[in-house]
Amino acid sequence: MRNLLQALTKLTQWTSFPRLLILGLIIYSLDFTFHFAKHKVRRLLFTENAKEIRGHDDLFYFYWLRSPLIDGDVDFRNDMELTMPPEQLERNLTWAETNRTNLGLIPNKYAVGWAIMNVPWFTVGHLTTHLSRIFGSSQRPLNGFSRYYQIAIILGNIIYGYLGLYVCFLFLCKYLNKETAIMSTMMVWSASSMIFYSVVSPSMSHHIVFLLLGINLLFTLKTRESSKKPLNWLVLGISAGLLVITRFQCVVYLLFPAAVVVRLIFEDRRLLKYVFLALGAILICISPQLIAWKALYGEWILYSYQGEGFNWTSPEIFNVLFSPMHGWIYWHPIMLLCSCALFFFGIRKRDLIIYALIVVIVTYINASWHSWWFGAAYGNRAFEGAIILVMIGYGLTYQGVSSTKLGKLTFLVISMVLVIWNYNLLYLIVGGPLGMEEPVTYQDILAATLRKWDL
Repeated sequence: MRNLLQALTKLTQWTSFPRLLILGLIIYSLDFTFHFAKHKVRRLLFTENAKEIRGHDDLFYFYWLRSPLIDGDVDFRNDMELTMPPEQLERNLTWAETNRTNLGLIPNKYAVGWAIMNVPWFTVGHLTTHLSRIFGSSQRPLNGFSRYYQIAIILGNIIYGYLGLYVCFLFLCKYLNKETAIMSTMMVWSASSMIFYSVVSPSMSHHIVFLLLGINLLFTLKTRESSKKPLNWLVLGISAGLLVITRFQCVVYLLFPAAVVVRLIFEDRRLLKYVFLALGAILICISPQLIAWKALYGEWILYSYQGEGFNWTSPEIFNVLFSPMHGWIYWHPIMLLCSCALFFFGIRKRDLIIYALIVVIVTYINASWHSWWFGAAYGNRAFEGAIILVMIGYGLTYQGVSSTKLGKLTFLVISMVLVIWNYNLLYLIVGGPLGMEEPVTYQDILAATLRKWDL
């Protein structure tokens, strides 16, 4: 927090345009967050049977949380009956009848990390509901899904989203000066899909991946700087384990900490005891996933995405990046600037070479997935971790062009155009005519923008 306050204080020493720009971004993002949070809370408080945790992915993440804590089992049928509208319930039960696990239970392919991270917020919701029954007139059921549970989870995950921003800033400070780090964090976050998944749809897992990866990268660097501090190794292991069991494909991001650890061991074999500490933390953190699989499927280890897989020999590289159907760069053009900069500067810096390699691998994995557009999504949501890495490219570019006032001004104007683009697209998706389940072309965006803003 001290680093963030120092960076904000030093903003007053900038020329007026960058200072006002970054402060404006911070204020607007907070106002934007307050607006959506208020809307969600009001809806849950004053609309009967309102649901803010909805959607297939969100609900099945949630079932790993509610079912063990409220029902003491992993039979999700009553969870589905409690949370799903009739048509969605019928569709999912019909599918479940022909796809039951070896133990006769409804399968849940999703990882349990989201549930573990939300135990604190679920507990707050449970206690609040209990207190409202004791001291108030409310008789809301202690069923794990009534209004106070959802409010606590929604607000708690928005907090996670902003914690992720702060951790990302700390990570960027390892490569950039503080002023550039806060500029890079706010600009890229505001111009990417992360603002949607941190604020508009916080019941998904992407902002949690963003937070956990930021912690993991930050403590990888801290471990390299202070390799004999057990706390650094412990946090490194915990964050790695939680990251993997939040979204399985995130294991690829552990390439960087693995490379750092291998080099540290090569330089000093006495660090092996700390490595075992980190590995022990990883094992403890992934054990809930193994236990969950055993309870639901009867197996300790399995591939839970049955019927879904990768087309390794024919990846849709172009489409996953440039298609109107959730192309990562097509929907959020700032990613092209950031990615190219990361690769350009990576030629000369070892860490950046690894980061660039990870972005390439993530792109290949996402492009190889059978549904490379990842269903209903705001942009390509599977690149959430890569966004942190390419922020470095943005920051290094900003530092490079800041040697001249014209270069800095031009770069910031381009950046703000891309931020405005993203906010406009977000409003068109959330409350406008465009959707997240079909291709959205630039022509569609232009036409919808003219209609929405009466231009």
